[in-house]
Amino acid sequence: MSDSAHDRFRERLVALQTDAVPAAALAGAGARCGWWREDRRWRRRSGRFEPHAAAFVDLVYETADAPQAIGRVEIHEEPPARRGDGACVIESAIGWMRVTPIGFDAAIPAIGQLMQGRAIAVRYHPGRRCTMRVERGGESYFAKAYANANGKRAYDATVDVWRATRTPSRFLFPSRSNGIRGC
Repeated sequence: MSDSAHDRFRERLVALQTDAVPAAALAGAGARCGWWREDRRWRRRSGRFEPHAAAFVDLVYETADAPQAIGRVEIHEEPPARRGDGACVIESAIGWMRVTPIGFDAAIPAIGQLMQGRAIAVRYHPGRRCTMRVERGGESYFAKAYANANGKRAYDATVDVWRATRTPSRFLFPSRSNGIRGC
């Protein structure tokens, strides 16, 4: 018999092959805390298994219908410590589920501000980064929020590329006027 982490969590991981338990936790938490209606339908966007972390599974769900709502379900073996962030904790057969909406990610505070407008989360990595599409004045823009200094590095690299396109160079950048197709 193996002592691997997968063996230790096997029954719980098998139970997570369907979304019944996490979806019920999302519905109950949302209704209890006033985040969303209980009848919303949820679909899994991503999941991460980290057997040595406090939350051995971290799942991200989004609603199947508009308006978009995104919920995070962290599953713990023991009751998670209270963080004072308004999370809803629910006990289940799989473990203790800590449920939060996307705007509660303390590592990326900009998400809450951007999601109050007309933003749609395109990609969300809890505690790391989030890419959103923002509608303003009939135009679509993309915003990326980071939990660390990567945001500044990405911004600086973007500015460098923009500046490079504004100065004479031996490189051709795709545009309609030069007929070169971008990838």
